[in-house]
Amino acid sequence: MIALLVLGVAMNFKAFRKIIFATFIIGTLSLPVDAAVVDGKIFNAMESYRLEDDGTVATTFKFNKGSPDGPLKEYHPRGFIQDTETNAVWGMQFIWPFKAEYRIIFLSEDYSITVIGRTKRDYVWIMAREKSIPNDDFEGILKFLRDQNYDTNGLRLVPHGS
Repeated sequence: MIALLVLGVAMNFKAFRKIIFATFIIGTLSLPVDAAVVDGKIFNAMESYRLEDDGTVATTFKFNKGSPDGPLKEYHPRGFIQDTETNAVWGMQFIWPFKAEYRIIFLSEDYSITVIGRTKRDYVWIMAREKSIPNDDFEGILKFLRDQNYDTNGLRLVPHGS
């Protein structure tokens, strides 16, 4: 696995479009406000992105709550690209007028794995195009996060059904 630290690498628009797709959420280190995530009660979590004509990113976050076949929950935050030079720093708006920091801090060379984080290092979402990633890749991401001073002890894996 070859990782690109996106914060220091300019992504061109073509590359940016490669990460606009549906992703499976593999693991999270979440803020207390993400109650379902913190309690470990999300299953089959996915996020999808669509670049809109106005330059914002329409986002759909959906998961089963409580169990693999629990009720489907769906949210529609909007991403606002704040760094158009790298396309790696967004504001993610769940509730107007607040925009949460959303940074693409890791991107695999083939765009199959993405990690979202914050400068406070209190929030991580590991996402992939597949429902799981090879253990060596996952361990590499954990090492990357620790090297960036993230505490990975609270990171939770998100189960996905077949």
